[in-house]
Amino acid sequence: MIYRARLVVPVKFGPIENAEIHVANGTIISVQKHNLKKTPSDSVIDLGDTVVLPGFVNAHCHLDLTSFRNIVNERCFTDWLKKLVLLKRTANKTSCYQGWMDGVHLSLSTGVTSIANIETLLDNLTNRIQSSPARIFSFIEFLGVSYDAAISSFTKAIDTIKSLEALGLYAAISPHSLYSINSKFLEYIGPNLRSAGYRISMHVAESNDEIEMICHRSGALYEWLKTEFGSQINYEFHRAVEILESIGVLSDKFLAVHCNIVTDKEIDILATNSCHVVHCPRSHSYFKHPPFMFSKFLKSKVNICLGTDSAASVALESDQKNPLDLLQDIEILLKNNSGLSPEVVLQMATVNGAKALGLSGLVGSIEPGAYADFSVFNYSGPITNAIQDVLSTPIYPSLTFIGGKPVYRCSNL
Repeated sequence: MIYRARLVVPVKFGPIENAEIHVANGTIISVQKHNLKKTPSDSVIDLGDTVVLPGFVNAHCHLDLTSFRNIVNERCFTDWLKKLVLLKRTANKTSCYQGWMDGVHLSLSTGVTSIANIETLLDNLTNRIQSSPARIFSFIEFLGVSYDAAISSFTKAIDTIKSLEALGLYAAISPHSLYSINSKFLEYIGPNLRSAGYRISMHVAESNDEIEMICHRSGALYEWLKTEFGSQINYEFHRAVEILESIGVLSDKFLAVHCNIVTDKEIDILATNSCHVVHCPRSHSYFKHPPFMFSKFLKSKVNICLGTDSAASVALESDQKNPLDLLQDIEILLKNNSGLSPEVVLQMATVNGAKALGLSGLVGSIEPGAYADFSVFNYSGPITNAIQDVLSTPIYPSLTFIGGKPVYRCSNL
């Protein structure tokens, strides 16, 4: 099958006007300028006046929290976390399972085709992944403030990863955070995670409350975890990234999620270890964190990708219904960072996320050998402004394809 559009943006190389994407068996065979003489008309789907972008890669998501939208309203991180923990304890699992799948469909409507999801609901996970129209890259979460709780959670996570891998599904590990895992256990298991070759996604330096806890053994988060769970923090170093370096988990397979409160030295450590950083713009704004250190990260050549975080950590305006709207994250990013070009942000939402997941050349780009995952945006404006107009307006997709098959069609069509 051949898909023809006014403009195709492969990302890894320049945009192509009057382009064709040749697809066979769910994979892109070629991307080229339309050739009237060589293209058989009966095999062409003409998408009309449209811009085609690669499917976006959401590099950090919590699908299981989709049912919690507009429920957790606290903006203080510790108060927010307290309420979230309570809600998860009492939540109806069926509702959470449905929220997981609802989150997938909400993601498709914004052009996301690949989701790096933090999995906490492990029952029936295989069935949900196999039923998902989106590509799911599961990071199995483990946590535990006590040593025994951490061992139990970790053992279950590893068993789940092995069962998913046996079915050919993508699975990796997610130690939740430095403040939620017993420090002695993390120091013990950290080097083993790296030597085993696991890709790791972890919340890092997300809030001032976390830094106050780690650096000064004080603050609201420290007192709550100590009272509620008997938390003990006994790290030699007092900055999040320095601790992770000392444990031995940092590598080109490490996704440091958030990194909202980091020093220049910590950024240099992340860069030296070829780590990836996942920025979640709307979540960052929700908690009113200090400005994200884009200039330093980019200068250090850290691979920055984008995530939506969860429905519980974004504020929805009255006219907004989608808490997992990566296009809204992109719009906010461009609005608040005038030094970032739309082209650079597009890379963050596509090829950078693919690189972080170890899937370069398969997702996040339109190129020969990649999966035929792309989104179609109606656009009749100037070609030279196409990327900027689509991302900053934003314009929403009329169609989203995965493996060359439509998985989302705008209801207005």
